[in-house]
Amino acid sequence: MTGDDQGAAAPGAQPAAPAGESIEEARFGIRAQYLKDISFENPNAPLIYTKLNAQPDIAVSVDVQARPLEGRTYETVLSATVDAKFDQTQGFLIELQYGALVQVSEQVAPQDLEPLLLVEIPRFIFPFARDLISSATQNGGFPPLLVAPIDFSKLYLRHKTQQGQPAAQPAAQPSAQPSD
Repeated sequence: MTGDDQGAAAPGAQPAAPAGESIEEARFGIRAQYLKDISFENPNAPLIYTKLNAQPDIAVSVDVQARPLEGRTYETVLSATVDAKFDQTQGFLIELQYGALVQVSEQVAPQDLEPLLLVEIPRFIFPFARDLISSATQNGGFPPLLVAPIDFSKLYLRHKTQQGQPAAQPAAQPSAQPSD
């Protein structure tokens, strides 16, 4: 990106709402989505396939991180870990990092930036990460796993509460649409 491009809205992005208005009216552009890292471990193959009739015990953990890159460009990374056991025997373990390169309009208020990057962007990229997890389990010889939808707003508020910090209230439903 050249110096002239820094801080400019992404092509096709609409102007953001004035400071103080809700994040749902803020404008941004998802410039790229990408798989940063994926790991699928199947440590007990082939014997685990004899236990697939058992109800699996599946634990899913999710984390979201964001960092500034250049100008008004940020990276949001959705990390997920899926641990599946069948009759207390390790079935599979998936570790995934799925990222988005986000261009944010200059008019997005500072208090709205964090909820935008940690709540709204994950709402848009989650279906793609979910599909990768489903494909990995199926390609690993297991039934495809569809991770339940995640309330990123609740996740964000819980994280802020644990840190003892006040949280900007994220919007319940985004009305801003990412640009192509």
